[in-house]
Amino acid sequence: MSGPLDEPQRLTALARTGLDAAADVMFDQFATMVRAAVRVPVALVSLVEPGRQIFPGALGLAEPWQQTRQTPLSHSFCQHVVTDARPLVISDARTDSRVKDNLAIDELGVIAYAGMPLTDTDGNVLGSLCAIDTQPRQWAAAELELLTALAAACSESLRLRIETVHARRDERAARAAAERGRLLLRASTMLSAAVTTDDAVTAVTSLLTEVTGASRVSLVPIAGTGPEPATVIAHHALKTGELVELPAVSGSPGRADVFAAGWQAAAAVPLPETGGRSRTALLLTWNRPRTLSDDERALLTALAGDLGHALRRAAILDDRRTAAATLQLALLTELPKYDHVQMAARYRPAQHADHVGGDWYDAIVVDRNRVALVIGDATGHNIQAAAAMSQLRGMLRTLLVDRQEQPSAVLRRLELTSRTLGTSGLASLIVAYLDTHPGGGHRLTWSNAGHPPPVIAYPDGTTTVLPVGDPLIGAVRHASRRNHTMGLPAGSTMLLYTDGLIETRGQSIDDGIADLRNRLIDALPGPPDVVADALMTAGGTYRDDVAVLAVGLPAQVATAPSH
Repeated sequence: MSGPLDEPQRLTALARTGLDAAADVMFDQFATMVRAAVRVPVALVSLVEPGRQIFPGALGLAEPWQQTRQTPLSHSFCQHVVTDARPLVISDARTDSRVKDNLAIDELGVIAYAGMPLTDTDGNVLGSLCAIDTQPRQWAAAELELLTALAAACSESLRLRIETVHARRDERAARAAAERGRLLLRASTMLSAAVTTDDAVTAVTSLLTEVTGASRVSLVPIAGTGPEPATVIAHHALKTGELVELPAVSGSPGRADVFAAGWQAAAAVPLPETGGRSRTALLLTWNRPRTLSDDERALLTALAGDLGHALRRAAILDDRRTAAATLQLALLTELPKYDHVQMAARYRPAQHADHVGGDWYDAIVVDRNRVALVIGDATGHNIQAAAAMSQLRGMLRTLLVDRQEQPSAVLRRLELTSRTLGTSGLASLIVAYLDTHPGGGHRLTWSNAGHPPPVIAYPDGTTTVLPVGDPLIGAVRHASRRNHTMGLPAGSTMLLYTDGLIETRGQSIDDGIADLRNRLIDALPGPPDVVADALMTAGGTYRDDVAVLAVGLPAQVATAPSH
């Protein structure tokens, strides 16, 4: 009995692709997009035949597989995608009953796998667009959404290739199909790089304006009202669920009054949405009569599908960014008012998707003559790092107000509390007390757990760097921690910061600290808020998260408030 792999209609479609165990530029490009977008070491466009799988698109395979572009089915995960006609998502193949005996685990290093079906126009599953990791991996919903969108575009390219081979007798039709495929590939490349809704809309708008000569390309939501042409044509497309075309105003009774802006032709196609009817239409208008060709209609429909996927992915990323920004703002509280010193803090995330990290600063007024200062950095640059930072920050705040202890004792209790409660990860951290004496003068007492050393700028224009610290929080059990004490003259400025402020590609940490000392002197004698702004601006675009806490000691010490 023949199975799905031997289905005659499917085998005919495979043959019509004209693809074999050899590299194909278009499908190698899809593999490149998958590897870059999902961040995996291996990406494949796999077509499954009865006795083997071939890879017209492949990136990251070990030899000899990258060169031979094929494996027997004993090494195929993609055959399950074809047989079941649905995605296959595996976090750890070594423990998954469906594939744990597959030879690809040992010989190709396939541990985590996410494969999406590649289909022809009749729904036959020809193969899989897959992302492969050599380590166990929990696939994120946004990653699978993106892989689904790329698979849809890759399927369309396969269909176009089949059409091209089938329509070889008609050279003009073949050229048009190839051009459509090129445009779809170009659109897929642009949309895969889009991380916001505006990015996705701009990509499709510029491409359609160039290709169709439209005077306007826009998105029209279902909530739009009124007699404008955008609403009339777009709502008709949303109601029917199909592309709607108005080739010319003349000859269309009752429509001429709608085109008050001089538009003479329009077309609208609904964007597909998951789990319901379309709520947005892609609208094109021309200032002259215009009839779409069959290829242009197909292109518009395909692009609407790609744009719908891209907009959903952008919405997911927007939600992540919003959640991350909200979390960060909640964690970075306003500095307290304290009569004896001036303080200013700044935070800037690195340029990454989550826009949040593990750096933080804090200041707590312990009593009328003492303020506790904190600067810290939990390892990582994402929401997980921010969560770890939040736990450490909350515990540390409680410990600082609980009792009066030396900074080293506070750090030891923090480490014990963190380990007891199961908080994982490493963090660098400085806890310091700044005491103001009633008769004038300031004394700094601090302990440093593996954090970049603070910089002190004196009134005479000189600077000093405080001693380097003890081990990171979480690095060593029962680590020895020391206290340091020094007096600070009035008029001094102290700078606490995280390593993002001094880390620059091609520059050592020592050079970064030396550069920071010079930048601090250049920013003085300004107040702490001016100093903090100047330091953040001078750094340009930071590769890592940056937190800065600047503390200025006025030349005249304020009198302690009475109670």
